[in-house]
Amino acid sequence: MKRTKKNRAAASLGRKGGAARAASLSPERRLEIARRASAVAHGRALPSVRWYVLWDVSDPDQPKQLFAERDKEKVKTYARTKAKKLSTYIAAVDFQPIPVVARFQPDVDSQIAALKALTPETGSRR
Repeated sequence: MKRTKKNRAAASLGRKGGAARAASLSPERRLEIARRASAVAHGRALPSVRWYVLWDVSDPDQPKQLFAERDKEKVKTYARTKAKKLSTYIAAVDFQPIPVVARFQPDVDSQIAALKALTPETGSRR
């Protein structure tokens, strides 16, 4: 079998590629890649995408989701420009966030009035 020689220029570029890529990545992104590689090596599965969610926590009982994006810098920019007067919190989640809907607050008085209108008033109870 004939053995081919590698092109020296291509080989030298290949050696520089990993270092150049590592230098261009943020520390957070390098950590995320390392975590994913570790999970794969140890047989654990990780979600494929991390989302960053901007929450308005002015009312702690009813937090509101303001903005969600996969790019953390976009979320920070949105918080600085559009939500600067609000009390906000950025959370990293490992799934695509679904907008949070406020809890249902039933109008009990109107429901009781509707039930009273349907049932005749009798003096006896069962």
